Amino acid sequence: AATGEIMGTPKEMIGSVRMSRQWIYLTGGQGEGMVRRRLAIGHDLALDRAGFHGTGAGSQPTGLMNLAEVQSVAMCGVTPTFLKISEVLGKIADQNAESASIGFTATAILAARLMATLEASAAGSKMIWTGRIDDGLISGYRAIGSTQIRKNLGSGADEHGFMAGPWDQCYVLLFGAL
Repeated sequence: AATGEIMGTPKEMIGSVRMSRQWIYLTGGQGEGMVRRRLAIGHDLALDRAGFHGTGAGSQPTGLMNLAEVQSVAMCGVTPTFLKISEVLGKIADQNAESASIGFTATAILAARLMATLEASAAGSKMIWTGRIDDGLISGYRAIGSTQIRKNLGSGADEHGFMAGPWDQCYVLLFGAL
């Protein structure tokens, strides 16, 4: 068995909201709870976005789309074909990834397109993406459509992010408290 080392560099993310004591008092503390929940949601979304697309510069971590070790497959079109998706699965399997943890993520718009795209042109073929946009399946693997994946990756405005891999091998290091 091989072991490795993961280096982490602390980054900082801060959110603040001004609240008057009078407002907190008048809402019986519920207003403060609402603001805390909204800050937590914003924090979660920022972590997701940075995990996928962070540049690694300044205070951003390096996201999956910017890691040199991540393999890519050119999809050649607006909507990936089942043949290209199979090629992605083959590359993942070629790296000895455990298939139980493999999953897909895409933009919500691309997920909707895949829900309307047949795996093959033969009669009786099923759609590439089955189930809901936020909780679907591609070839038996879990698939999630997300607004945190960019849809303007190339020079045009219609190059949607589409990722697959063994997600249990993705690490997020958190320093301190949320």
